[in-house]
Amino acid sequence: MRRSQLGSLGLGALLLTSLLAGGCSHSDFMDGSSGSGSGTGTGTGRVRVVMGGPARTAEADRTIESAKITIARIVARNLDGQLIEVGMQLPVSVDLITLVQGGTFELPAGSLAVGSYDQLTVVIGALRVTLSNGTVSDVDPPDGGWMAIVRTDFDVVEDEVATVNLHFRPEHAFKWTQGQLEFDPQFD
Repeated sequence: MRRSQLGSLGLGALLLTSLLAGGCSHSDFMDGSSGSGSGTGTGTGRVRVVMGGPARTAEADRTIESAKITIARIVARNLDGQLIEVGMQLPVSVDLITLVQGGTFELPAGSLAVGSYDQLTVVIGALRVTLSNGTVSDVDPPDGGWMAIVRTDFDVVEDEVATVNLHFRPEHAFKWTQGQLEFDPQFD
């Protein structure tokens, strides 16, 4: 695929804005923690994650018809730096192309310890891409899955729902290297 077509590929697959959905088989994070712990409060609140992406049109050549990711795990970081797993029914499959075309995807409602948070880590365990020419390709993730770190401030309050919106950034998410599709998911 030519470099000029990467934008189309990225747009479709980068609708991954459904970033918030965790549950990866690998439990270690970059700081060596396991992602467990508690927030700053004593109770739990509800967390709602809504993913979306930019509305764009694809090139006519070889475009991505479908880019389905599997969200394996979502972890939040509280203001004390603790990584806390968001309790939700995962894994969940999200088609990034739907997001790129202006759609949204709401992950299953989750629970999280009451407190203030400044980051979410979305762990993606799988990617399956279908091109307009019918080619289907499973892209192998790195050990532990792809990790998209999203800086976002939000508060979880007992008996209330905190909504976190994640916007998939398709611009650099997909690129072809020596005939192989590489995936680097990013959200804001």
